[in-house]
Amino acid sequence: AVEGILGIRRDGKNVVVNPVLPGHWDGYSATLRLAGATYRIRVIREKGRKALGIEVDGNRIKGTGFAFADAGEFEVVVRIPA
Repeated sequence: AVEGILGIRRDGKNVVVNPVLPGHWDGYSATLRLAGATYRIRVIREKGRKALGIEVDGNRIKGTGFAFADAGEFEVVVRIPA
C-alpha cells in the first residue's frame, strides 16, 4: 500500500517516483537509502501544474524515474498537479 500511495519503487537500475496521493495530502517527504546512496525525496502539489515533474539536485529529469547511483546524497523534488 505504501509503495502505491507514495509511488516510490525500484525498477532495475532506476528509481521510479509516481505518487498517487489522497486529495487531502499536500505532499510528503521521505528518505530512501538504496545501493549506498541516500535520496531525500520531497513531493509537492503545485497549482497550475499539468504533469509530474522531477528534479534531482536541481536538474530536471524526463519521465518518472532516474538511474540510481552507487554512493552519495541526492535531493529529489517531485512536483505533481494539485
